[in-house]
Amino acid sequence: MDALPSPAELVSTRWWRAWFQKASSSLQGGIALLALCLCAFLPGLTTIPPVDRDEARFAQASRQMVESGTVEGWVVPKVQDRARLNKPPLIYWLQAGCVKVAEAVGVEGAADRIWLYRVPSLIAGIIAVLATWRLGLRMFEARAAWLSAALLAVCPVMVWEVRQARADMVLLAATTVAMGALFSIWHADHESKVARLKLKQSRVLFWGAMVTAVLVKGPIAPMIAALTLGALALMKRKRGVMGRLGLVPGGLAVLVSIGVWVGLVANEVGWSVYLKTIFDETIGRSMSPKEGHSGPPGYHLVLMSALFWPGSLLTGLALVRTWQHGMGPTESRGSGEPRLVVSGPGRVVGSIKRRFKHGAQGRQAELYLLAWTIPAWLFFEFAVATKLPHYTMPLYPALALMSGRAVFTATFGAMATVTTLMSRVGYVVWSVLGMVISLAPVAIWWKVNNETGIVEFAIALLPAVCMLIAVTIAWKSIFRGIRHGANRGQFISAQFASVAGAMVLAAVLCGMVLPNTPRLWVSKFVAEQVKQIDPEGKRPLAAVVYHEDSLIFNTRGRVQRINSGDVGQWLKENPTGILILPKEMAERQPGLRLRGEVSGFNYSNGRTVYLSLCEVAQVLPMPESVPEAVPDGAPKGEPVSGGKP
Repeated sequence: MDALPSPAELVSTRWWRAWFQKASSSLQGGIALLALCLCAFLPGLTTIPPVDRDEARFAQASRQMVESGTVEGWVVPKVQDRARLNKPPLIYWLQAGCVKVAEAVGVEGAADRIWLYRVPSLIAGIIAVLATWRLGLRMFEARAAWLSAALLAVCPVMVWEVRQARADMVLLAATTVAMGALFSIWHADHESKVARLKLKQSRVLFWGAMVTAVLVKGPIAPMIAALTLGALALMKRKRGVMGRLGLVPGGLAVLVSIGVWVGLVANEVGWSVYLKTIFDETIGRSMSPKEGHSGPPGYHLVLMSALFWPGSLLTGLALVRTWQHGMGPTESRGSGEPRLVVSGPGRVVGSIKRRFKHGAQGRQAELYLLAWTIPAWLFFEFAVATKLPHYTMPLYPALALMSGRAVFTATFGAMATVTTLMSRVGYVVWSVLGMVISLAPVAIWWKVNNETGIVEFAIALLPAVCMLIAVTIAWKSIFRGIRHGANRGQFISAQFASVAGAMVLAAVLCGMVLPNTPRLWVSKFVAEQVKQIDPEGKRPLAAVVYHEDSLIFNTRGRVQRINSGDVGQWLKENPTGILILPKEMAERQPGLRLRGEVSGFNYSNGRTVYLSLCEVAQVLPMPESVPEAVPDGAPKGEPVSGGKP
């Protein structure tokens, strides 16, 4: 057993580097990554209310699946009486399964707890991080693999999506596992018995992950894998890959798994309806923007700088490095690390032509990452008209591996471009982005709250202060490294400081700021007032204009959505009903009695809303006071909205 380090050794940078070198490829490294994930992912998981709009829809459909008690209810997801056919069923089954397990172990009101619907995303996020680390160990040096996984774990798109009861995080996990298995298959040496056994295991893992990905979000993962294989075939001319992949049995497994469910759904809703839905959600999204989500080519590239922060520090240079190493050969240095030289456009075009003619001669790991990233990224930028920030998330593990490897290359002085003027400008942009991201809690508080106490403002300011410290440390480390020839570990120090800052930001923003900003959660407090007015939950309930899906989840699917022109008819048919409508509309509607008010910020459309809860004046005697929903810990009598305007 190794002797424990002395106190002097504990404070020695050399000791920590030696420990990290050893731990990054062992069980200790996996445990450290798991701890990092839990610190970044858990805060706010149970306290952030249902988020509009997609999360609330997924969670409500899964809850109705749990409560249906019929086979049809588990085959066709529904939100109220509307079939939700635009996504395959696996995410609903996973979420409903978590609720069923919670009910079995005695969790009270499990179906109403939004965090249970987020558990699949939490588990999938951890799997994606660990799978990235394991793939990195097969590609690069262990420390680069560990850092790559850490960069993925703390990036903003990851820490947000892991707290959402949606399909995207499960897709990321399945795609990462599948691409790791595909690398093993493509890179396999099947001469020995052990290698053949590993090949079979990789094949099973690949197709299992592919079935999971298809059942959770359709053809995205197969598209990425197909584009990767196509690019590798053009660049490497490696024979026998399709045979090792087991395309026929694996493809049949995917088709059968999808075909069974498609048949069951089509039998319930009709073939024409379901085929039209499939067309709209696949080809339709590529041809025209859906729900107003559009953007020009380059949309995902611009957002990546922020969504992948802090890993985006060297991503641009990492892509150049990966291209030269993957397409190789490159000029070698004494250290064995090829020298990076930036080529002009003419040389790049000539290089591409030569590679297509003769095949790439560089490193297989870098070539694989290029094939994984570039074709699919171009597809999302140019072929998909609908643009949403998380669409390129299945490519982020590859970006993380490129970026993590580049950090160590730059640290050891083998990447000359880190000292150029353009690179220095990039470091400034990266630092500014970090500060802008860190100011998000303050911006949210400033935008949403009419009045802010000193304690609340201090909480919102805390992550900005922490990030300022982290970015300052990173900034000093980067430019100290440039002055000393980038050979003193300064880029590594910069990345670790920024990872720590990003983790603190995620924990404070999601664990403290968002749950304690009541004006963001209008639906939650509307539902609380409804419960005060109607404790037994038997009176009809309708909403006018305010039709957010979170209100459906928070009222357990009770609320009806009606148009403003139908208010009179609805009140006539439901004389004991409770009506949720905009304040100005309630003031104009005759015969209504005010029972409650809620105001807040509707982040779905960026507008402040003022809602009134009313009933027919003749039904009940006038209450002595208007009930107000008060957040936990607030003084009695203060409105949940932070005050009337």
